[in-house]
Amino acid sequence: MKQSGVWAVMVAAAVLAAPAAANNFLAVDFLGDGERETRIHFDRVHAKETAMETVDGNVTRGLHLWQVTDGRHFIQSIFTAQGELKDCEYIRRKDVIGSFLESFDNDVERARLLAADQESDSQDEQLDAQNRMTNATFTLLESVPEELAGYLDYKQMKRICKEQHKMIRKVAHKKHHGNAKEKADAEAYITRTKRDLQLIYPGTKWCGDGTLAQSRSMMGGLHTVDRCCRSHDYCPYAIPGLTEKYGLFNFRLFTMSHCICDRRHRRDLLDVFRVPGTKWCGKGYTATTYSTLGGYAGADRCCRHHDKKCPYWIGSLEEKYGLFNWGISTLNHCACDERFHTCLKMTGSGAANMVGKIFFNIVRTKCFVLKKRTECVKSSWWGNECEEKRIVKRAALKEALPY
Repeated sequence: MKQSGVWAVMVAAAVLAAPAAANNFLAVDFLGDGERETRIHFDRVHAKETAMETVDGNVTRGLHLWQVTDGRHFIQSIFTAQGELKDCEYIRRKDVIGSFLESFDNDVERARLLAADQESDSQDEQLDAQNRMTNATFTLLESVPEELAGYLDYKQMKRICKEQHKMIRKVAHKKHHGNAKEKADAEAYITRTKRDLQLIYPGTKWCGDGTLAQSRSMMGGLHTVDRCCRSHDYCPYAIPGLTEKYGLFNFRLFTMSHCICDRRHRRDLLDVFRVPGTKWCGKGYTATTYSTLGGYAGADRCCRHHDKKCPYWIGSLEEKYGLFNWGISTLNHCACDERFHTCLKMTGSGAANMVGKIFFNIVRTKCFVLKKRTECVKSSWWGNECEEKRIVKRAALKEALPY
């Protein structure tokens, strides 16, 4: 399944005569820094695509996030620029669906007004400043465009997602219990998938899971950053994908590294889907100094402050404030995540928008708050009486903010 440009004739005047939600329509916004958002409403289905791509020579690299709901179910899928599914999830949560639909309707209304009033320079500038829409189109649909029909078919999207999950489980089984050929096929699949996800690291050969380098001395154009990634890849303590080690099974395709190595560069979902042009927007960072920022400096400043300035955090597989973090991502205090959320929103760029959606909507990284509790620190000999109490801070998990 692959996207194409905007088709059909714009009929903004007709759309203004009736509420947007009452029509079948296609709304597309092209942002100035390469991000594209496509929203489709057809019958009872609402779908949104967020795409960000870069072109390296003749190769298009990037990712496409699709979010689809029929009002009762919700599915999120991440595809490569070539349309290959890489990750997905499907859920049934009224709060998630309600939040998505509210945001969907508000954004569509702004796109509709911008498309209808594009002759008014002053209004365009005001809308651009508020909504980051630099080139919006709004089109009524009589039928779903063939190129997008598959994405709006919830049953088909769920079936494909379940097949993807089933394939991962099969790969895990073959890797550990298959014959020689099955093990080789499993390793080949893992290698191929890792290389596909490296597409978003333009100019590097080591910055992603696995490597594209033919030898250890081979570097990409961004050789300084590549050296950091190469050093991380040679971490002495690691758990490869679909492998058990140190009493922990890594049920992912990507290697989990010791936290000491991950201080330089962490390999989790945010890192795999790092937005091109940033050095801090992922777990860990590729910046060589604190002052180093990527091309998307606004988004990078938000990520840098979030990574380095949060005073309360719980590292991967660490216990702090009475809470054990079982994930491979750092848990931050909710106040830090809220500042991060606000910073990205105020930056308002395509890169910041993509980071926010991945962090808050896709990975849905949880945060914690600290609550004071009275705990017994010294008991009687038999343990039935508390002889000394103390007020301590204990962490309580909270769900991620929607972006």
